[in-house]
Amino acid sequence: MKGYKKEFELAKLVAKSRLKIISQEEQKTLDRLLAETAKAPKTLTTFNVAKFKARQHLASSIDTHTPYKRVLKRIKAYENPKRSLFKRYYKYAAILIISIGIGSGIFEITKTQNDLPENPITDLAPGSQKAVLVLSNGTQIPLENEQTVLIEKDSSILNLNNTLVYSAGNNSAVESYNTLLVPRGGVYHLSLADGTHVWLNSESSLSYPVSFNGNTRKVVLKGEAYFEVAKNPEKPFLVSTAFTDVKVLGTKFNVSAYTEDPYNAVTLAEGKVQLSGPEVSSDNAPVLLKPGEQATFYKDNSQFEVTKVNTAIALAWKDGKFYFEKAPLDQILTRMARWYDFDFSFRDSALHKTRFTGVIDKNKTLTELLDIIKLTSNINYSLTKKNKDHYELNITKE
Repeated sequence: MKGYKKEFELAKLVAKSRLKIISQEEQKTLDRLLAETAKAPKTLTTFNVAKFKARQHLASSIDTHTPYKRVLKRIKAYENPKRSLFKRYYKYAAILIISIGIGSGIFEITKTQNDLPENPITDLAPGSQKAVLVLSNGTQIPLENEQTVLIEKDSSILNLNNTLVYSAGNNSAVESYNTLLVPRGGVYHLSLADGTHVWLNSESSLSYPVSFNGNTRKVVLKGEAYFEVAKNPEKPFLVSTAFTDVKVLGTKFNVSAYTEDPYNAVTLAEGKVQLSGPEVSSDNAPVLLKPGEQATFYKDNSQFEVTKVNTAIALAWKDGKFYFEKAPLDQILTRMARWYDFDFSFRDSALHKTRFTGVIDKNKTLTELLDIIKLTSNINYSLTKKNKDHYELNITKE
């Protein structure tokens, strides 16, 4: 506790000294504290009046109420006589005081110069409903909130209320394909010409015919999507990914097929589906799924594993939730990174397997979500803006 008080006092006095508002008694205290810390590692970064004046206007715009509530919440969570409550209080109070600037000054405290990010930022907003439609001729159309009506190969396309709706056109011997691209930080809802509904998750794409004129209804998925397939026994619905094919007649299911993941996963909510891998053999025959089952295809050995699961976990993203059940932190951050659009790294590789269970609203900001995870784990984090569109989250041990 004394260590944190000392850093607080030293920082405050240095600021007053540089601003030339320090009293004689305070100057004596500052001289004593500087002498005591002369042999210790450098604890203060530079503070100058020019920098202060350039940034002073930020102080009035900083939200102090929200972080203050978070500090109190964190303190309350650790009200345990066996733990050093006051040490934790000063640790988080330091963060709060630095954020708002003590009195009229803004200064930076760090144990080593390397601990201070180049461009620290406070938070990242959650993703939103956004996508880009690629027509058969290659034209790209960003989908905005306003209503859009298009004509593609005698079919009409309506974009309304963040839903892209196709109406069937005249049958043609050649199927024309469109592609819906959903970037990081986005989700989108699509209604195909046959009445099938598709929800695309962040960093995903779906290629599909404008009208289904063949003997099958085939779409190609990269990333993750939830399907509610319109029934048509005469035209099976096929979802093709880089490693698996899903064949259905009419059902509700989720497919996760991100390129960077070591597996593809199909989770069945209703109906029946048949799955096959890239090579069908006696050792790798097609797999039939029942509701409540999940088939995981592992890319390294080209094998399926079928398990009973809580389907709500796989489908939560569609309903605006993150749902984790004893999930390792690296998997959690991978899903979060697609929604908030950031990269992440670990200072300690052992933190990869820190596990967390909980259901969290995806409308929360990134730090609100991370603070919830912190309450039940031994992690800390820092968020840095590397350039205009690149954010990096660094995870450390608390």
